[in-house]
Amino acid sequence: MEEEGQPRSRAAGKKVVLCLGNQYMSDDGVGLVVAREIKSLRLPDVVVDEQTSVDLDLLLQFKEASKLVVVDALRAGAAPGTVSVHSVEPRKGILSRLPDLHSVQLYDVIDLAREAGMDVSDVVVVGVEPGVVAPGEDLSPSVRESLPKLVETVRRELRKG
Repeated sequence: MEEEGQPRSRAAGKKVVLCLGNQYMSDDGVGLVVAREIKSLRLPDVVVDEQTSVDLDLLLQFKEASKLVVVDALRAGAAPGTVSVHSVEPRKGILSRLPDLHSVQLYDVIDLAREAGMDVSDVVVVGVEPGVVAPGEDLSPSVRESLPKLVETVRRELRKG
C-alpha cells in the first residue's frame, strides 16, 4: 500500500534478488558473483541488488516487492559448496529488543517490517556453505563449482511465485 507523499519503491510488484557478501573475504563474496550472473540473464520483473550488509534501509527498498530471494554464504554445517534453501518465517511474539542497530539480522528487518504493518513479501534465503572465509578475492574451488547450481536454485525460487 502506497502512503500519500511516499514514492513507490523500484521493487514495487517485482521479485527482488538481494545478494549479500564481501568481495574481499573469499567465499563470503559469493552473493556478489551470483548478482552479476543473475543480472546478465535480464529476467523480466526482477530487480537484482547487491549489499555488503543487512540494515534497516532494506525495509523501505523492498517493502513492495512480490518476493525476496536473498543469496549469501551460509554456514549450516554442510560440505563446502553445498547449496541450501530456507524460508524466513515470522518469529512468535512481539519483537521487543534488538541486540543493537549495527548488527541487525535479516529476520530482525523482516520482523520489524511486519510489526510496522508493512506488507512483506515471501522471503527465501538461498545459501551456499563457504569453504574459506578469510582475506582474499577468489572463491574456493568448491564454492566456484557450485555457482551453476546456485544460480539455477535462485531462478527456480523466482519461478515459484
